[in-house]
Amino acid sequence: MRTKSAISFLLLASVLVAACKTETERSNCANIQIDPHLTAVTEKYLIEHIGEANFGGKVFCAQLVLEIEKSGDRVVKEYLYVSCQEYSIVAGVPKEGTGSQVPVVLSVEQKGGIDAITNHKVPRDGSENAHHIEGLFPPEVRKCIYSLETSNSLLSDTAGQAKAYFARPDK
Repeated sequence: MRTKSAISFLLLASVLVAACKTETERSNCANIQIDPHLTAVTEKYLIEHIGEANFGGKVFCAQLVLEIEKSGDRVVKEYLYVSCQEYSIVAGVPKEGTGSQVPVVLSVEQKGGIDAITNHKVPRDGSENAHHIEGLFPPEVRKCIYSLETSNSLLSDTAGQAKAYFARPDK
């Protein structure tokens, strides 16, 4: 009887430890802070290369930096979860157009001492999506991607950017 109780206790303890570990891993999906200049370069690149303006509006992007890869003290890759949304003004109110949320890998190089994004990779759509994510992102980043799915905070961020932009007197 004591053996069964001990085994039950150990099994329960193992489950609790695993649950705590899973919670800890999820909390590591916080937005990593990067150099403000690289942040600005990243935002510009996302607007120009990831976002789409299919209805004549303006694109706004927000991102979570899930991980960075460094060579020495330089960032060489950014692993992001990105939301890009097109907005235009209809009857004085910002209206959504084309939008997407996607994980993205950005390659970063220094050109003339300044960070520059040289290319990007996004996973394929459809049945190849999960397989492609496995090939592009490190395991800990994949966990974050799968737990995010749709980020309402990123959508709120793009909406806030649009509202601020269109509220300017010159717009």
